[in-house]
Amino acid sequence: MGSKVKNNFGWTNEEEIYLLTSVGNQKTGFSQRDYTPTEAGEKISSAIQNGATQKEIAKFLSVDSSIVGRLNRVYSDLDSKFHHLVSFTPVPDGQISFDSAQEIARFERNDQSFLVKALLEYKFRREQIQAVFQQLERSDKDLDEIIETVSKRTGGKRKLLIIGLVPENLTEKIQKIKLNDLNVIAENIKKDTALQEILQKEQIELQRFQIGKSTFSLLFLRSSLPRKIIEELSKVIVERLHLEFK
Repeated sequence: MGSKVKNNFGWTNEEEIYLLTSVGNQKTGFSQRDYTPTEAGEKISSAIQNGATQKEIAKFLSVDSSIVGRLNRVYSDLDSKFHHLVSFTPVPDGQISFDSAQEIARFERNDQSFLVKALLEYKFRREQIQAVFQQLERSDKDLDEIIETVSKRTGGKRKLLIIGLVPENLTEKIQKIKLNDLNVIAENIKKDTALQEILQKEQIELQRFQIGKSTFSLLFLRSSLPRKIIEELSKVIVERLHLEFK
């Protein structure tokens, strides 16, 4: 498919189609979404920088301008290392809903990792993230203290989220790949013999492995792991990433 730019938003033909099937999918009739919320937000942000208005973008995508604004804010305000975890509905296990991502994006970037972990490790819901934000604004309690209090209502910590860095020499190649396609590559890496040997030896269940544009994430079905095991798993993953994107 050609990549010629044909609109005042600065999108290529391919990007335009992906946006229509993701954000304006009711216009195309496609049920599959080619972009995740943050990928759509990135394209919207670039169009705004090119001089387009939210209203113009919304009209083209046949959606309300508030949706365009929300996508732009999540892309701009949510720490990029969590972008690959955000999903449209239906939300797979181990990912964050677009609505929850909007709530997390309201927090300072330094605090966002605590909320991402709360969602995935303690099974927080959107309402609980909102409750944390309100308590943080109205009380003198620290964020970790508030999360600990709220987490008691969810049954405690059930999972472990580990975020690793994609090697810098691979980021340029990875930037050009859609997150959905990176998920396919992640599934292949998850089957790696060396990786499976460690998981089986240590009796660890890896629920989800995902690759983002600058980070990768591992979600385990246990509350903790020794640092040595995490380092061994991360080493195997980085080696496989180099093989995949060499």
